[in-house]
Amino acid sequence: MSPESLELLTIQPAETTESFTCPKEIDLREHFKNIIGITNTGKIITVKLKFHSPIRLQYAITKKIHPLQRHETDPDDGKTILILEVAWNKELITKILEFGSDVEVLEPFDLRQKFITKLEQALQRYR
Repeated sequence: MSPESLELLTIQPAETTESFTCPKEIDLREHFKNIIGITNTGKIITVKLKFHSPIRLQYAITKKIHPLQRHETDPDDGKTILILEVAWNKELITKILEFGSDVEVLEPFDLRQKFITKLEQALQRYR
């Protein structure tokens, strides 16, 4: 390791004398109800995810992507579709990307298109 790398490892977080008081008019349970992560964009969308791996599906059902998720069976192929009512944010995108090729974003269309673009860009880096 270079000396510069070691220097980065030894940086200590700065202390502050500022305090934070949560405003009483904010209901934190309600604020975070439809969020994956911490960013609340306020734009709640219905996300439908189809899993193509039974193992990864069981993982997503057991270790939920979001506490309020539900699921249904696709009548065409019998695969399970997870349904999330969540805010559109970067944490949502990152969470879905964790499942790689085992998941497909079905809806909403604009989120699906965003994933197509992101995955095409990633694929170009490997060519």
